[in-house]
Amino acid sequence: MKSSNPPLFPRTRRGSWWLVLACGICLAFAASCKKSNADGGYPLPVQIDSIAARYLFSDASSYGPDGLIRIHFLYQNGRIIRRQGEEVYISAYNFTNLSLQVFDTVMYAGNHILIQTISREPGYTPSANQRDFTIANGRIQQLATVSDTTTYYYSGNRLSRTERVLGYNVFRKTFSYDGNGNLTQVNSTRFNTWDSSTVALKTENFSGFDAVANPLHGFGLWDDLLYRSLSTNNFSGYEYIQGTAGGRGTMELTYTSDGKIDYGN
Repeated sequence: MKSSNPPLFPRTRRGSWWLVLACGICLAFAASCKKSNADGGYPLPVQIDSIAARYLFSDASSYGPDGLIRIHFLYQNGRIIRRQGEEVYISAYNFTNLSLQVFDTVMYAGNHILIQTISREPGYTPSANQRDFTIANGRIQQLATVSDTTTYYYSGNRLSRTERVLGYNVFRKTFSYDGNGNLTQVNSTRFNTWDSSTVALKTENFSGFDAVANPLHGFGLWDDLLYRSLSTNNFSGYEYIQGTAGGRGTMELTYTSDGKIDYGN
């Protein structure tokens, strides 16, 4: 793997229409793209250099890889402009790892946040995975991709439900919190608009919260960080139930010398 960083916005044939769309949106909103509202008021994140992959969730039925593999973030004017380090599968070696040569670029235009995946990993060409987030009042209102749309619903200051529409199916997630504002459960179902049937998919429970402030607010643009971004504090216990199957586990949280949580280790 090459050690040099790829350019922030390299040229690519894949997804070229997306770059044209992004430029068009930027121009359309140029008059209103002042620093104070260039992202719909989405929260300024704590500028974390890296997050260990073991804290990530993949939708989120399992933890990320073990060890100290990390994803990295670059910032400009307090905003994330690149997430570097995505999971890649190299079929020739039957091996999965995080590569710093695969990264997300993040662009801000009016009340839209645009994310696209780009690869400089030899022999690996992922989907461009274009994502268009609509932001209002500092919250994600909608996520549009080339294949589906997800709408976000809130109760007070908390995300209460998401609905992802894909063909005849509506995938719903409902979010529950404790009195401290910590995410304790996510219930996932699938509703079929063709025959009005509902199928329970998964229940996920979170526990073992500490009393330390969670620094991951503002990182909810990525599915594998959404759950962690929603809580006041930081969880160490996770359980999921999926039909007759399930699993649970506990991860050790690490802290800095001044008592802050250290997601980089």
